Amino acid sequence: MARYTGGCRCGDIRYEVTAEPLGAGQCHCRDRQYAFGDGPANAMVVPKGSLHISRGEPRGYESVTAGGNRAVRKFCPRCGTPTLGQRFGAPGFVAVLAGSLDDPSMFHPTTAGWVSAAQPWTHIDPRL
Repeated sequence: MARYTGGCRCGDIRYEVTAEPLGAGQCHCRDRQYAFGDGPANAMVVPKGSLHISRGEPRGYESVTAGGNRAVRKFCPRCGTPTLGQRFGAPGFVAVLAGSLDDPSMFHPTTAGWVSAAQPWTHIDPRL
């Protein structure tokens, strides 16, 4: 069984994922640039039932994406670390942000989205 663990910088939020990612990618949309203060969001999508928050409660910020979907980005209310995300149109799935993983090196993106919104200084792997 897969097991990925992660959380926030200060340790107030901890989670575990018990399923293999269904996908992993980068989102270059302007909303993500605002959320993270720079380039793309790097995330893996997992079944919602495989995510178990063992410590703390992430705070959420809801918005409407450039594609017109309602979404919520979750982060630690103490240190601000982005941890999770979810589109309301896909309630059975959760995005786990690669930077919040205990071992972010296990993240291997296979797709890149909203590349037309990427900043000119952002490197986009042409294989994605």
